[in-house]
Amino acid sequence: MDQNRVMKDQKLANKYPTSCFVVEIHRAEALPRIGHTSKPAASLYIGVMNTPSATPTSGLVLLECLVAGTTHRENLRQHEPALYLGQLLQLVREADSKYDDWAVKVLTAEAEAGVWLGYLPEVRNETVARLLDAGYPLQARLTHKAWDEDWLQLEVEVVLLSQ
Repeated sequence: MDQNRVMKDQKLANKYPTSCFVVEIHRAEALPRIGHTSKPAASLYIGVMNTPSATPTSGLVLLECLVAGTTHRENLRQHEPALYLGQLLQLVREADSKYDDWAVKVLTAEAEAGVWLGYLPEVRNETVARLLDAGYPLQARLTHKAWDEDWLQLEVEVVLLSQ
């Protein structure tokens, strides 16, 4: 790991003690290839800072993104009123997807009938998919929702839960 980067993160942690985290995701052709896929492996660097009250759920926020594909979900308009900010959502790996090797579905909790909302975006889902494949406890939390004509914008945080 780059010693300069570690020192910079320590300085940031001292300057901003309530900051949540620093996450860097690197994709490079030089990284080793894993399994049957032709995609290079992704490396993930996480610098955890002091976060006693940064998130209501115990864990580390790995990703913030819009949910992709909400315009393709039938009956989402009727389920939208039940969605609320802070709502915990399920992340389900779809390893057999013919469109995306790293597909991760976003659904409401099983107690709410598991409504399929969409996917994590294809360009940002590889690290989350790898963590799910490895059995890490991940969860999503709804942070924003708004209608833009017929498009329901849903923004989520992906959280690595404390064990």
